[in-house]
Amino acid sequence: MIGYAFMGKAHTNAYIDMPIFFYPPPARPKLVALAGRTKEKVAEAARRYGYQKYYTDWKELVKDKDVQLVDIGTPNNEHHDQAIAAVEQGKHVLCEKPLARTA
Repeated sequence: MIGYAFMGKAHTNAYIDMPIFFYPPPARPKLVALAGRTKEKVAEAARRYGYQKYYTDWKELVKDKDVQLVDIGTPNNEHHDQAIAAVEQGKHVLCEKPLARTA
């Protein structure tokens, strides 16, 4: 997960609560890594939600071999570069809309 604020919280809670809404759950996602800019805040969010590790540089998260899917919940102007970098690393990508600011 890249981003720990509003959309990051919403998506994280959706992963955690999946078994409540879908039974049997189609998957049980592992919360492997969380990325955010501020070390103290991202560390606290990772601890609170149960992520195994955290990064202050999203580029390190997309390179992490333990990460299979990158969920992008950052401001719109960051989506393009983050999505492309994740795909180039062979990751599945879930990106909060829009993917880019222009067509």
